[in-house]
Amino acid sequence: MAGRNTKRIVAAVVALGVIGAAWYYFGPLVGFLNRTGYLEGTTRRTYKGDSVANLKAIQTAIMSYYDSEGQFPDGSGWMDEAFNRMKTADMADSETKKKLHGPSGGESGFGYSFNEALSQKTKSEAGDPATTVLAYESHDAAWNAHGDPGAEAKIDPQAKAVTLDGQVKSLADLPKAAATKGP
Repeated sequence: MAGRNTKRIVAAVVALGVIGAAWYYFGPLVGFLNRTGYLEGTTRRTYKGDSVANLKAIQTAIMSYYDSEGQFPDGSGWMDEAFNRMKTADMADSETKKKLHGPSGGESGFGYSFNEALSQKTKSEAGDPATTVLAYESHDAAWNAHGDPGAEAKIDPQAKAVTLDGQVKSLADLPKAAATKGP
């Protein structure tokens, strides 16, 4: 009888060891699958927004960057920073990127530009938040496009822009499409 109990104990220890080893090796995979929604059956949202919604999402993301970094992003990397702050667990990256596709971006382009005058500047270096352009619809469809909203206003004065305080207006409605004060 003692031999039978010993065999059961050994079998139980071996079984626990196998289960522990399996969890050690497969636990991270299960965690990843759970976080990405594969195990929960999470429904992924699709994004359906217009240019006004896109510009407001861009403003929210850039201001989130500003709040954490204390300055606006570099113009050459602003979309990278905005995209990272737009991501949500229930939306695929391809859906999130739709927020960065403007009306002139076409199928493969983006169509929004960042006001290069704000590149790596602080709020105190920017002009009036109600009239300072943060980002705008642009004919430059490149990822991380940045430039002068005043130049874009000459091409398309009806192009929409979002100001630092989150108002969406046409470039023609902004008294100064150039964004910052300074030299």
